[in-house]
Order: sequence, then structure tokens, then C-alpha cells
Amino acid sequence: MLYSEQDYLDITLTRKRFWFQILAVTIIFIATIIVASISRIIWIGYTGAILWAIVVVFLWGMKGSYIRKYYNFLKDLRQGLENTITGTVASIDSSKNIKELLEFYLVVFNEDNAPTDSPARKLYIDVSKGLPEYKSGTRLELVLFGNYIKGIKVL
Repeated sequence: MLYSEQDYLDITLTRKRFWFQILAVTIIFIATIIVASISRIIWIGYTGAILWAIVVVFLWGMKGSYIRKYYNFLKDLRQGLENTITGTVASIDSSKNIKELLEFYLVVFNEDNAPTDSPARKLYIDVSKGLPEYKSGTRLELVLFGNYIKGIKVL
């Protein structure tokens, strides 16, 4: 299998660290706003509130949304239904494709049991797992979750 329990634990730890960062930033800015209110320097309070909003939105946009998506992806991968297919690799695209905010490599795969008139199946493999080094025509058994490759076995 490409994914282990350690992958899930790593993203869970990353998620906790991110929320701790958001909490730390929030505490600092709330303390600034409270000090400004007590000392009656209103412009510092307004500036602190605006800066807090900007920093939180920036952090969420740069890190938080990706962490959330990847956490949910791994959680679904662990709990979701999986199926096994066999066939041959038609091609592997080495460029990164973004799907649902996550980066994947595209693997075009010809299933053994597919009807003759059906097109090759487009499957996705996580960029963090590395580019598969299989050549066209390699026979594989894949464990899938939807169109995402969860495990690879060479036949």
C-alpha cells in the first residue's frame, strides 16, 4: 500500500500545529486589542483587529485549506470503499495536476475487464508518493479509492 497509518498521523499532527499557530496569533492580537482598549488608544485596537484578520486569512489561504483537504483525503482513503483492478499502464504524465486543491500525477490505465469500446481510465496518484517509474505496457494490480490509487502491485 502507498499509504500507511503514519501518513495519517503526520497530517493530523500538522493539522494540530496549524491550529496552534492560529490560536497563538489570535491570542497575541486579542491581547493587543485589550491593551489598546484599556489605554484608550483606539487606532491601535482597530489596527490590531485588521492585522489579525489579514494574518488569519493569509495563513488559511496559504496552509490551512491545503492541510484540511489533505487530511480529509487521507481520512476518506482510510475509511472509504476500495476496489482492485488489473490491467496495463498506457501512460504516466510527469506533470503535476491539481485536483480538489491537491497535486496528483495522472496515470492512464487500460483495465483487463473493460469493454473493448471503453476509453482508458484516468487515475490519480499523490505527488507526495513520488512519480511511478512504470513504463507503458507494465501489468499492474491497483487498489483504488474512486479514481485515486491507494496501492500498486506489479504482476
